[in-house]
Amino acid sequence: MKRSIHSRRPRRSVRGAGVLLFVLLFAAGCIDSGRETGPGFQGETVTLQARIESPKGPEGAVLLDVSRDEVLRVRSTDDRTVVLGRNVGERSQIAIVRDFPGTIEFEVLAADGPALPEIHVLQVADWENRLRDDVTGYTVEMRR
Repeated sequence: MKRSIHSRRPRRSVRGAGVLLFVLLFAAGCIDSGRETGPGFQGETVTLQARIESPKGPEGAVLLDVSRDEVLRVRSTDDRTVVLGRNVGERSQIAIVRDFPGTIEFEVLAADGPALPEIHVLQVADWENRLRDDVTGYTVEMRR
């Protein structure tokens, strides 16, 4: 009697694969988000502490949209977070990916002015790297 040996592979989430594909494609088109000046930028800068306020708990990644006139650089605050960016016209898209799910925190170098820069959440991946169906309720909290 022959017995076949079948390896059991864990099922991979299609959404998880979608997130991975998105990050890889995004990374392929990335620019160095470390530039010091934006279009029309003149004056002082300020470093802001920022974090994603999530209504759904720990997150794995976020995609943000920012104005290149207001935000000059986004960088990680720890070694568990990777920040990638690319320019899209007068705006930049910033992907922030954590090694392990948790609170997504980062620093923003911005033009110093009376108002904080506007940063919009475009997409969020949960703790299993599945894209969230809805980003309603997600905000970017910043402090000087």
